[in-house]
Order: sequence, then C-alpha cells, then structure tokens
Amino acid sequence: VTIQAKYAGYLGRQSVEIERNQANENTVIPASFDYARVTGLSAEVLQKLKDAPNYSLWSVSPKCFDVTLDKESPFQIGDSVFDVDRQGNGFKFVNNKIHSPGRVLIKAGGFGIVADNDLDTPHNITVCPEIPGEAAAGIKNLIIRNNTIREAGYFCPAPWSASAGALSITAGTNPPNLRGAGVFDGLLIEGNIFQNCNGPNLVISSARNVMVRQNKYIKPQQTKPNDTGISYGIATNSVVWISNSEKVQMVGDEAAEIGPFVGVPIVVMPSVKP
Repeated sequence: VTIQAKYAGYLGRQSVEIERNQANENTVIPASFDYARVTGLSAEVLQKLKDAPNYSLWSVSPKCFDVTLDKESPFQIGDSVFDVDRQGNGFKFVNNKIHSPGRVLIKAGGFGIVADNDLDTPHNITVCPEIPGEAAAGIKNLIIRNNTIREAGYFCPAPWSASAGALSITAGTNPPNLRGAGVFDGLLIEGNIFQNCNGPNLVISSARNVMVRQNKYIKPQQTKPNDTGISYGIATNSVVWISNSEKVQMVGDEAAEIGPFVGVPIVVMPSVKP
C-alpha cells in the first residue's frame, strides 16, 4: 500500500500519456499541411519539415547497407553480424543526478563508463542488447563504478523480461533461456551503492571476465519482491544472482540490514563456469 501510494502520481500521469499517444497513433499529417502555422518552430526546423519527403510505410528500404566483397563470404545465409567499431564505443555516462522511474539503458558500446551517478527511484540500470535472441550482439570492456542506485525496481513489474535487478546485465532469448557467456566480455562493477531496492540488487548473465568488487547492498529485500525476471528463472528474493557466465570474481562486497524477504543472498547458478 505504501509503495502504491508513493508511485500513484507517476502511474496516473503515465496512464494519461498512454491514452493520449494511442489516440494520436493513427493521425496522418496531410502533405499540404503548412508547418509555418505552428508557433514556436525555428526557421531551421521549418526548412527541414518542408524538405522532408512524405512518410509512407512503403518508402522504408529493406536494406541497411549494400556491401561488395572482394573474396568469398565467411558467413552463411541467415547469419547475423555486427561491426564492433560501429556501436558507440567509448561512451561516458557520468556525474548525473536523476529522479525518475525510468531505465538507464545500455544496448551497445564497448569501452564505456557509467560512473558517479545518483539515481533516485529508477526502474534500474539495464545493460542488454534487446534484440532477437539469435542476432549478433556484444559489449566489451564496460565499467560501472561509484554509482548510487536508490529505491530501484518498484515501478512497472515485468515478469516476461530478463531485466531484473537494480543493476541488470542480461541477454535473453526465449524464456526461460538466457544466452551463453560472452555477450558481455570484460566488466568491472565496483564501488556502487544500492539502497533499499526491490528484488535483486545485481543480476548478471551471459558474461565473461567479470570483476565485482567493493559494492555495498544496503537494506535489500525490505519489501516483497515483484515478479520481474521470473520467466527467466531469476531468483527475485536474492541480493545477487549470476547465471550463464564465466570467470566471475566477487571481492569485498558487503550487505547491511538485509530484509526479511531475502532467500539466499548470493545465487550462483550451475551454468556459471570458472
């Protein structure tokens, strides 16, 4: 009841926004529409709108790239590939203070850093390709350091999703299956503070070469965990849950004031290999 009262305002505004968007989904802007009648648009925006071709579902090309090879292709028909040099490598998300029930979502990008952020009441930090289970994906050398994540996981339970945990690093296929180790390679998760989060604080799957050290889990599992992640077998009553991974180390992590809803604080599934 306390949680429902706390988030009632968010839920009400979200419902109104959803209804408004649904009402406008099928609205078609006529080709003859005069954008100059819309107040507040800059001259640059007006010119772009004027020059833009009329939208049509049939105008979307099925091709992303035309590639000419100078030798026989190493790929088979139907193989999924991606370019490790074209996925937002070297990004930085640092020194932000955010109060929002939304996610911080990292879908790609190697050699990135998420550090020194203060996140109040977020859904979580999600590191996940969020593409079909058989499609090529990979994130290398990601640092998640010195963030404070406070009261995460209370908004929008999602039992169908693998995105469980205040910090969720997962790659799902079709429930209950998670991808094997190697989607994420070279992770450093250190010095983060998790405070009074619902459900697991840290969830890791499909990773290799992971160092988890000196994180603090404060007041975990004080309230009954929601069902996010249950379709993938994620133990919602754990503090840390690890699956389908290789070479994971935990050093110096601490938990304080563990709540009554915890089952096994740290769950390492049999699919985790040394």
